[in-house]
Amino acid sequence: MNEQKWSLKKIADNLKVVTLLFVVLSFAPFDSKPHLYEKLQWAYYGAEGMRVIDFIDLAFHLLPTILLLRLGVLFLVRSTKHA
Repeated sequence: MNEQKWSLKKIADNLKVVTLLFVVLSFAPFDSKPHLYEKLQWAYYGAEGMRVIDFIDLAFHLLPTILLLRLGVLFLVRSTKHA
């Protein structure tokens, strides 16, 4: 049986997984303002009343965005090397 072992590196390099995480964690909830937008707005306007858990939550919701940008940069770097 061919078992595929997953590591954080494999997950972070998988475009489909990172894109799915980006859509879900960046735009949820889908019926009102996205949670990430509200957190970024809160932080931008002074972060008054934000606790440590709120900053951790903001980082958690930003992680897929950072991973997606990382994959884009890696793709551009690799494509310019082969050109």
